[in-house]
Amino acid sequence: MDTRFAISLWGADYARTFCEVSLPCQLAPGNLPALAHGGNIVFTIYTDGATRPQLEMHGGISTLRGLADVEILDVAEVSFGAKSIAAQADAVPQAAKKHELQSLCYMHALDGAAAAGAILFPLAADMVFSDTALAYFAERARRGKKAVMANFLRLARETAEPALIQALASSPNGLSERALCALALAHLHPVQQAFDIGRGRISEYPIQLAWTAANGSLLVRGLFPHPIAVRPTPAATRFDSTIDYDYAFRLAPDADDIEVVRDSDDALMCRLSPAAHLSDGHRLIEARPESVAEHIVRETNRRHLEFLETLCLFHAGEPGEPELEAARRSVAFTSAVVDAIRERVERGSRNARDLVDLKSFLGPVELYLSPQRRALVNAVVTPDD
Repeated sequence: MDTRFAISLWGADYARTFCEVSLPCQLAPGNLPALAHGGNIVFTIYTDGATRPQLEMHGGISTLRGLADVEILDVAEVSFGAKSIAAQADAVPQAAKKHELQSLCYMHALDGAAAAGAILFPLAADMVFSDTALAYFAERARRGKKAVMANFLRLARETAEPALIQALASSPNGLSERALCALALAHLHPVQQAFDIGRGRISEYPIQLAWTAANGSLLVRGLFPHPIAVRPTPAATRFDSTIDYDYAFRLAPDADDIEVVRDSDDALMCRLSPAAHLSDGHRLIEARPESVAEHIVRETNRRHLEFLETLCLFHAGEPGEPELEAARRSVAFTSAVVDAIRERVERGSRNARDLVDLKSFLGPVELYLSPQRRALVNAVVTPDD
């Protein structure tokens, strides 16, 4: 089975991060070279005309060409439907353009992978991987999983990126799962830290719930893990929001066809973001089961609870009692959240917005109000007086 990779990036900063940090991780012997032994690789980079020369001239791309068929495509020249990808993205508001561009690139790649019967890795320029992660994800997909999902740790780029460059310079064969995890836990992004229930106050939009063990390990339950390796079909190449929100459910209606990585010892993925990422308007709320339940009913579909059930361990050493104690805290809090969700649903509401939220949460995933859909609803539905 062929393997395809799709990544969208533009701008000198993201091109540099990809070439100097992300790509070296992917070129570790246990990642792309291991996959190249098992079949053909197609690696597609979607970019713009200004960034393309910077990528073409980088030595890492030359190394990549020795392992894969590499395509570096200008989104202004890629036809997708009646228009180019760039022209379609230009039609949406500026604030949504970045996500729209990425989604269109992913959907274009999904079409190609579905037609070829290939596994697709939808990547981002700021993703970094442990030294055998890509082979692990591909192996799970080849064994029959339609979507292999991974919760990632978001790192502060300003400190994590130079630390990664230094670590990779001394470890040319890549970073082991535990080495990368040790580095990651030392450079967690402020938003990642704001998911920690133990802090007492958490992000008002928690895409993960996290618990820190006494020895520094991190236990995570994610609502929107990233579909890192998928086997698309011609009938399932579209999604409404970003690919994290609902694509896996559209591709795999049966939960048994989806697998979430549970242990960083199996595979580890991190993302690098500027420290100011998501800082505008970022509020903290009390870490109470009731507030988390309200968020889940408002912002997710009931199928996302399947992801919440999965506890993922991120650890740099041998796990033991500290992780077990954190897991017990996680189980107690999550059980209280599920009880609060049940109470919220049973209580119902006569408020128009609440009814919309409940329909989105309880209905089929096709009716789920992803952020883009919600923006349209908010434009026509006003709160009751």
